[in-house]
Amino acid sequence: TELAVLDTETPQIARFSADSGLLSIGIAQNEVKVWSLADPEHPEQLPSVTTDSNPSVTAMSPAGPMLAAGTDRGTVSVWDLSNVQEPKLIHEYHQSQAAVYGLNFSPDGKHWACVAKREGKKFLVVDGTAGPAYEDIANPSYSPDGKHIAHRAAMADKEMVVLDGKPLPAWDMVLDNGPTFRSDGTLEYAGMKRDGRTGSPRERSIA
Repeated sequence: TELAVLDTETPQIARFSADSGLLSIGIAQNEVKVWSLADPEHPEQLPSVTTDSNPSVTAMSPAGPMLAAGTDRGTVSVWDLSNVQEPKLIHEYHQSQAAVYGLNFSPDGKHWACVAKREGKKFLVVDGTAGPAYEDIANPSYSPDGKHIAHRAAMADKEMVVLDGKPLPAWDMVLDNGPTFRSDGTLEYAGMKRDGRTGSPRERSIA
């Protein structure tokens, strides 16, 4: 059922807040527009936020009124939307000549992370701090309490899981469905040897 039609120029990406009360849409004119959906049939446009270039990725915190946007110039900006009429810029990170994607918040809303790519290498950026560079990075995942983050990485024909910036033992392949955190905070993933033998799921308790 169509509730409403929003008239906006060159929309790039759209994100709903966790409670579906806000909608953000990044547009090509260096801007992220925000709407209140308190009345879904009559969205109210709120003050927008500006970026240093076209927004390539956006995220909204699952735990509160926080909006983040990454641009094609390698800048990530985070705004507090507690007062939706006056968005407050609370953090800005810039990585020169880097592409930014995979932007997200931790479940508790206290941290943000993205993957950045520069000169053929990828690295995970957490709260503005860049981690080690790898040939590839995939599946960044936060623990349920938001205190830990893990991702799959590849370097020199080996794959591994990186937990809080520290690589775990390397495999010939880490299966695409990992790493994941269980509800009790245990990190789980499966690795494979080159001969096709699948190793037992690798588990590491961080509780």
